[in-house]
Amino acid sequence: MVKVPLTPRQASVENLKGFGEFIAPAAPNFSSKEFDWHQRLAVFKTGAAEIGLVCIRNTGCYEQRTLERHKRTKEAVLPVEGDVVMVLARGEASLKKDFAALYVPVGCGVLIGEGVWHLAPMCFSESAAAFIIYAEGTGENDKEVISLPERGLEVFLERMWQ
Repeated sequence: MVKVPLTPRQASVENLKGFGEFIAPAAPNFSSKEFDWHQRLAVFKTGAAEIGLVCIRNTGCYEQRTLERHKRTKEAVLPVEGDVVMVLARGEASLKKDFAALYVPVGCGVLIGEGVWHLAPMCFSESAAAFIIYAEGTGENDKEVISLPERGLEVFLERMWQ
Protein backbone atom coordinates (compact mmCIF):
# COMPACT_ATOMS: atom_id res chain seq x y z
CA MET A 1 0.00 0.00 0.00
CA VAL A 2 1.46 3.37 -1.06
CA LYS A 3 0.78 6.08 1.53
CA VAL A 4 -0.24 9.45 0.11
CA PRO A 5 -0.27 11.95 3.00
CA LEU A 6 -1.74 15.30 1.95
CA THR A 7 -1.36 18.60 3.77
CA PRO A 8 -4.22 20.86 2.66
CA ARG A 9 -3.09 24.12 1.08
CA GLN A 10 -5.16 27.27 0.71
CA ALA A 11 -7.19 27.13 -2.51
CA SER A 12 -5.84 29.71 -4.97
CA VAL A 13 -5.43 30.26 -8.70
CA GLU A 14 -1.89 28.86 -8.47
CA ASN A 15 -2.76 25.83 -6.30
CA LEU A 16 -5.65 24.84 -8.59
CA LYS A 17 -3.59 24.77 -11.81
CA GLY A 18 -4.31 21.48 -13.56
CA PHE A 19 -7.31 20.75 -11.31
CA GLY A 20 -9.75 23.56 -12.08
CA GLU A 21 -10.43 27.20 -11.26
CA PHE A 22 -10.53 29.17 -8.02
CA ILE A 23 -13.73 31.13 -7.45
CA ALA A 24 -13.37 34.18 -5.20
CA PRO A 25 -14.63 37.75 -5.28
CA ALA A 26 -12.25 40.36 -6.68
CA ALA A 27 -13.03 44.01 -7.31
CA PRO A 28 -16.82 44.39 -7.65
CA ASN A 29 -18.33 45.19 -11.04
CA PHE A 30 -20.87 47.41 -9.31
CA SER A 31 -20.88 48.88 -5.83
CA SER A 32 -23.51 50.79 -3.88
CA LYS A 33 -24.30 51.54 -0.27
CA GLU A 34 -26.50 48.42 -0.10
CA PHE A 35 -24.37 45.81 -1.91
CA ASP A 36 -21.40 44.90 -4.10
CA TRP A 37 -21.99 42.86 -7.27
CA HIS A 38 -19.23 40.52 -8.47
CA GLN A 39 -20.04 39.31 -11.97
CA ARG A 40 -18.59 36.30 -13.82
CA LEU A 41 -16.51 34.80 -11.03
CA ALA A 42 -16.47 31.63 -13.14
CA VAL A 43 -18.08 30.62 -16.41
CA PHE A 44 -18.80 27.14 -17.65
CA LYS A 45 -21.28 25.82 -20.18
CA THR A 46 -23.84 23.44 -18.73
CA GLY A 47 -27.05 23.78 -20.72
CA ALA A 48 -29.57 22.83 -18.05
CA ALA A 49 -27.88 22.74 -14.64
CA GLU A 50 -28.49 20.82 -11.43
CA ILE A 51 -27.91 22.41 -8.05
CA GLY A 52 -27.37 20.03 -5.16
CA LEU A 53 -26.40 20.44 -1.52
CA VAL A 54 -23.84 18.22 0.18
CA CYS A 55 -24.09 18.16 3.99
CA ILE A 56 -20.74 17.09 5.41
CA ARG A 57 -20.17 15.44 8.80
CA ASN A 58 -16.77 15.26 10.47
CA THR A 59 -16.28 11.60 11.39
CA GLY A 60 -12.71 12.13 12.57
CA CYS A 61 -11.45 10.02 9.65
CA TYR A 62 -9.54 12.04 7.05
CA GLU A 63 -8.85 9.19 4.63
CA GLN A 64 -10.13 9.44 1.05
CA ARG A 65 -11.01 5.90 -0.05
CA THR A 66 -13.12 6.63 -3.13
CA LEU A 67 -12.93 9.20 -5.91
CA GLU A 68 -15.14 10.03 -8.87
CA ARG A 69 -14.68 12.05 -12.03
CA HIS A 70 -16.81 13.51 -14.77
CA LYS A 71 -15.00 13.30 -18.12
CA ARG A 72 -17.33 15.75 -19.92
CA THR A 73 -18.52 18.02 -17.12
CA LYS A 74 -17.09 20.67 -14.81
CA GLU A 75 -18.42 20.84 -11.26
CA ALA A 76 -18.69 23.90 -9.01
CA VAL A 77 -18.32 23.39 -5.24
CA LEU A 78 -19.42 26.42 -3.19
CA PRO A 79 -19.17 26.12 0.62
CA VAL A 80 -22.07 27.88 2.33
CA GLU A 81 -21.73 26.63 5.90
CA GLY A 82 -18.23 25.96 7.26
CA ASP A 83 -14.94 25.74 5.41
CA VAL A 84 -14.15 22.54 3.48
CA VAL A 85 -11.18 20.56 2.20
CA MET A 86 -11.24 19.07 -1.29
CA VAL A 87 -9.05 16.10 -2.23
CA LEU A 88 -8.36 16.28 -5.98
CA ALA A 89 -6.33 14.12 -8.37
CA ARG A 90 -5.22 14.51 -11.97
CA GLY A 91 -4.69 11.92 -14.67
CA GLU A 92 -5.18 8.36 -13.54
CA ALA A 93 -4.79 9.13 -9.81
CA SER A 94 -2.02 6.58 -9.48
CA LEU A 95 1.00 8.58 -8.25
CA LYS A 96 1.48 10.75 -5.17
CA LYS A 97 2.20 13.77 -7.41
CA ASP A 98 -1.27 13.42 -8.98
CA PHE A 99 -2.98 14.44 -5.70
CA ALA A 100 -3.67 17.70 -3.88
CA ALA A 101 -5.78 18.73 -0.92
CA LEU A 102 -7.13 22.29 -0.95
CA TYR A 103 -8.78 24.25 1.84
CA VAL A 104 -11.76 26.24 0.51
CA PRO A 105 -13.30 28.85 2.85
CA VAL A 106 -16.93 29.93 2.86
CA GLY A 107 -17.38 32.74 0.34
CA CYS A 108 -15.03 31.12 -2.20
CA GLY A 109 -15.38 28.04 -4.35
CA VAL A 110 -13.75 25.60 -6.73
CA LEU A 111 -14.70 24.86 -10.33
CA ILE A 112 -13.40 21.32 -10.77
CA GLY A 113 -12.12 20.68 -14.28
CA GLU A 114 -13.37 17.95 -16.59
CA GLY A 115 -11.73 14.61 -15.79
CA VAL A 116 -10.41 15.69 -12.36
CA TRP A 117 -10.92 13.10 -9.61
CA HIS A 118 -12.77 14.28 -6.47
CA LEU A 119 -15.49 13.35 -4.01
CA ALA A 120 -17.57 15.25 -1.48
CA PRO A 121 -15.49 17.70 0.54
CA MET A 122 -14.29 16.97 4.07
CA CYS A 123 -14.37 19.37 7.00
CA PHE A 124 -12.36 19.91 10.18
CA SER A 125 -15.31 21.51 11.99
CA GLU A 126 -18.22 19.41 13.28
CA SER A 127 -20.13 19.88 10.02
CA ALA A 128 -20.23 21.91 6.82
CA ALA A 129 -22.36 22.27 3.70
CA ALA A 130 -21.67 23.16 0.07
CA PHE A 131 -23.77 23.76 -3.00
CA ILE A 132 -22.79 21.61 -5.98
CA ILE A 133 -23.59 22.79 -9.51
CA TYR A 134 -23.07 20.78 -12.67
CA ALA A 135 -24.81 19.90 -15.94
CA GLU A 136 -28.13 18.12 -15.57
CA GLY A 137 -27.71 14.34 -15.58
CA THR A 138 -24.00 14.37 -14.71
CA GLY A 139 -24.42 12.07 -11.71
CA GLU A 140 -26.24 9.49 -13.80
CA ASN A 141 -24.52 9.85 -17.19
CA ASP A 142 -20.96 11.12 -16.64
CA LYS A 143 -19.54 9.54 -13.48
CA GLU A 144 -16.64 7.12 -13.11
CA VAL A 145 -15.83 5.86 -9.58
CA ILE A 146 -12.61 4.26 -8.33
CA SER A 147 -11.48 2.68 -5.06
CA LEU A 148 -8.08 4.00 -3.97
CA PRO A 149 -7.25 0.99 -1.71
CA GLU A 150 -7.93 -1.33 -4.68
CA ARG A 151 -5.28 0.68 -6.53
CA GLY A 152 -2.88 0.21 -3.63
CA LEU A 153 -3.21 3.81 -2.39
CA GLU A 154 -3.88 5.11 1.11
CA VAL A 155 -4.77 8.79 0.65
CA PHE A 156 -5.29 10.84 3.80
CA LEU A 157 -5.06 14.36 5.18
CA GLU A 158 -1.92 14.60 7.24
CA ARG A 159 -2.73 17.77 9.20
CA MET A 160 -4.55 21.08 9.04
CA TRP A 161 -4.10 23.32 6.00
CA GLN A 162 -1.09 25.55 5.37
